[in-house]
Amino acid sequence: TVLASFRLNWVKLAGVLAQSKHDHEAVVLYDGLVKAGMELPALDLLRHADVLARLNRPGPALALYKRAVVAGLEPQQEAWAQLQMVQLARGSKREDFVRSGLRALSMNPDSLVRRMAAVLETELPQLQVGQGGKKP
Repeated sequence: TVLASFRLNWVKLAGVLAQSKHDHEAVVLYDGLVKAGMELPALDLLRHADVLARLNRPGPALALYKRAVVAGLEPQQEAWAQLQMVQLARGSKREDFVRSGLRALSMNPDSLVRRMAAVLETELPQLQVGQGGKKP
C-alpha cells in the first residue's frame, strides 16, 4: 500500500540520518515511526539504539539493544549490540547485567570480540569502588 511504502521510505531516511550521525533528526523520525505503531526491523532497532546512546539516553538505548538482539541481527551486529549493552550497564552500575553480558561475549566465535570482553572484564573491579569498596 501507499502508506506502507511511505513508512518504509521514512525508515530508510532515519537509517541514513543515523549512519550520518545526524542524531537529533534520526531520533525524531524513529520515535515518530514507533509512535505511529510501526515495528522497526532489527537493524533499525540497532541504529535507533545507537542514536539514543550517542544522545546520552542510556535507558531507552539499552531497551532497544535488547529488542534488536531478540529480533535477530547478523552475528557482527549482535556482538556490537551486546558490547553496547555491557557499556551502558557499566554506566548504570548494573554489575550483574555486565557480568552476564561479558559471559555471553566471551563465548563469541570472533576472537576480537572475546578479547574485548576480556579487557572489559578486567575493568569490573572499578564498579565496586563507587559502591563503598576499596580498590584492590
